[in-house]
Amino acid sequence: LQQKLDSSKSSVQPEANEAKPIAPSPALSKDSNSTLGQVEDRLAKLQQKLDALKQEGQDLPPLPEAKDAKPITPSLPLPKESNPALEEDGWNLLVLRELALKNSPDILIKKAQLRVDKKGIPILEFGYVPTVKATVSVNDYTRISQFETYSEPQPYSTFSYGLESRWVLYNGYKTRKEIKTAKQGIIQAELSIYMEEQNVLRALTSHFFNALSTQVQLEFLPQIEALSKERLDIYKRQLKSGVVDRMLLNDSIRDLENLRTQFQNGTLNLQLAKSEMNFILNTDDSFWKKFDKFSVPQEFELRNEFDPENSSSGNLGQAMVDIAKSKYEEIESEYSPVLELIGSAGHRSRNKIGFDSHGQEVTFGLNLTLPLTDRYLTRRKLEQAREEINKSEYEKMRLIRRQQNQFRAEKLKLDQGQKNLEFQKGLLSLQQRKVADVESAHSRGLYDKSILLMEKEQLLKRKMYLELTRIAYVKQKYLLDLIE
Repeated sequence: LQQKLDSSKSSVQPEANEAKPIAPSPALSKDSNSTLGQVEDRLAKLQQKLDALKQEGQDLPPLPEAKDAKPITPSLPLPKESNPALEEDGWNLLVLRELALKNSPDILIKKAQLRVDKKGIPILEFGYVPTVKATVSVNDYTRISQFETYSEPQPYSTFSYGLESRWVLYNGYKTRKEIKTAKQGIIQAELSIYMEEQNVLRALTSHFFNALSTQVQLEFLPQIEALSKERLDIYKRQLKSGVVDRMLLNDSIRDLENLRTQFQNGTLNLQLAKSEMNFILNTDDSFWKKFDKFSVPQEFELRNEFDPENSSSGNLGQAMVDIAKSKYEEIESEYSPVLELIGSAGHRSRNKIGFDSHGQEVTFGLNLTLPLTDRYLTRRKLEQAREEINKSEYEKMRLIRRQQNQFRAEKLKLDQGQKNLEFQKGLLSLQQRKVADVESAHSRGLYDKSILLMEKEQLLKRKMYLELTRIAYVKQKYLLDLIE
């Protein structure tokens, strides 16, 4: 529209400059076929067109500048008393989310569990290394009275010390399978941290928008209460003069009490929301003294396409299945024989502790252990492990279905929120026209002022409901974006 106005002005200006030096005469101005008459007629038509375009331009809102254009949906309009320049002087949701990810007790517990699981890997890897132990023993041999011991008629004691070593050469690759299971547990712990972060952010987002909705109510309710008080004063004067009955006055008093009750409940709900966020952020009440307001988060273009198989729940469920299968393979290794290399070196002496060359011993050998009756126990363990695998498969399916249903529910809420937003906009537009009509009728003395105040009060309520609906719509976007 602005470009159209500029082009119209530029097209008129040269012709006006050309027509200016011509001195019009009465004879020529009356002649419609003369050149000056044609120019003046054209100038008059262009001037009318310019006036009409200016009038249309005044009725339309100003166009945004190119530097203010953004590739995403514009942010929500701030409440009436808010200043866009001071939007950052309030609690920002993105900043609180970063604090929650860093300080939330639930996330810290999950991270600590991850560190514990990682410490178990070196412990299992130590199974590849031979073990060496130092031994010292003292044995007392005493003759039993009812038996005759001709070779050793007197009691004696033995003293020994040395080193013993044992190295597992083969055990069915049990150690390697144990390490594989432990690594699968680390993957599960990492995915659990990611899931816990989503849960924490969902709880924080929900409480933040609850506090924001309560803040909007606390801003509008005093304005509505002021109009309700003024309307009540008018009813009191009209009651004294006998214009209205007491029932109308009582209804107005109940409406005023209802507004005050809503304000008190809103104050309580705001404190409760802050208390819930204190637990998530691991803070106390003094944390909220820096800012008094909560900033309205900006809208964004939602491009979240949920893929059940590649979702966080699907990955966590698959990790559980992998752990169950790895434990099954670990139990299977118990069927295998165990081959060990053993050795020892030390000194043995009788009735005294000796350190000389006499009595020194060195042994080497192989130890082969074959499970016999343990095979039946291993078979029962494998049956239990198969059931664990089936259980993990069901758990994976449950996690995927639950997150999928959650995504669909949040998507339906988002679509309904958009419809509610359009509906509230329509109701607000109708109420604005109604207030304008009542003001016009009140100026002509057709309506009482109490009716005008009632309609203005309803207009403020419509504005409040519109803001609450906008906040609920943005809330659903942020909640839906957390489902991945």
